[in-house]
Amino acid sequence: MNHKYARIGESVSLLILTILLLLLLNPFHFWMPGMMEQILIAGTFVVFLAVLLFGLGQHIRDERELAHRMFSDRAALLVGASVLMLSIIVCSIFNISKGPWIYISLGSMALSKYIALMYARWYK
Repeated sequence: MNHKYARIGESVSLLILTILLLLLLNPFHFWMPGMMEQILIAGTFVVFLAVLLFGLGQHIRDERELAHRMFSDRAALLVGASVLMLSIIVCSIFNISKGPWIYISLGSMALSKYIALMYARWYK
């Protein structure tokens, strides 16, 4: 695939993901979705996000693309961990009920980074 068209596809995918997230979160309360609409939007968002995370940019052809992928993976890990830590801090300050999934996701990110690092050092 031509790099020009790949960038356009990535940009369109990011735009669709942003629109789905805005519809799901409804930050400005511009509409009142019913239960079924909310479930459909959430399901579409999760499926679309899974396809983007696990399918986008997985074809590596040279070292430069590998370096770009490693950089983007590192940036995603740092941003995800930062957002989760910030949510823990905000929930603690304002006494908001924290679900266990915040801790589970942050711990799984750290654990998977450690396991991948050990795997890379041991088998590579």
